[in-house]
Amino acid sequence: MSLMPLAEATTLTFTAPLFATVGAALFLGEVVRLRRWTATLVGFAGVMIVLRPGVELLTAGSVWAIATSVFMAATALVIKSLARTENVKVIVFYMALFMTPLSVIPAAFVWAWPSWETLGYVGVLGLAATVAQTAFAKAMRAAEASAVMTVDFARLLFAAALAYLFFGEIPDAYTWLGAGVILAANVYITPR
Repeated sequence: MSLMPLAEATTLTFTAPLFATVGAALFLGEVVRLRRWTATLVGFAGVMIVLRPGVELLTAGSVWAIATSVFMAATALVIKSLARTENVKVIVFYMALFMTPLSVIPAAFVWAWPSWETLGYVGVLGLAATVAQTAFAKAMRAAEASAVMTVDFARLLFAAALAYLFFGEIPDAYTWLGAGVILAANVYITPR
């Protein structure tokens, strides 16, 4: 997020539903037919519009954003798999149990004690993340992973608005065009 504009980074993370669709077919046995595969390819074309390979250099920020999407999709697939047999509270507990040590390791290299105000914000963020994770696990229990992941696109509107309000960032035309293509692919995939 620190290496590129927020709206562009967010747009690139919308490849997660596309990766989740591929993963759901390969690892969860979900049936993905030609139309859904076509929409997935169109979504990746949207990513290429945002990245503009050959016109601009592939940046570390864009590589990290795409890698984030792969891991988001993998997490969604694991949660979907666990939701078949496990209680939602157990899934959220395990996510916290495994993610906390994994987050502490890289944080240790740049750790600085936060102020009390920052700790308050972190506490609110932690509570919101727990509620979001619980809702996500419940959604995964109720529907196919490839369907749940496509609803995530609403995040772009919030990210673009917050990036403008807090950082004065305005997404370029390629980001909006690529986001539109990715959105169209996701909207097409959802009812399928």
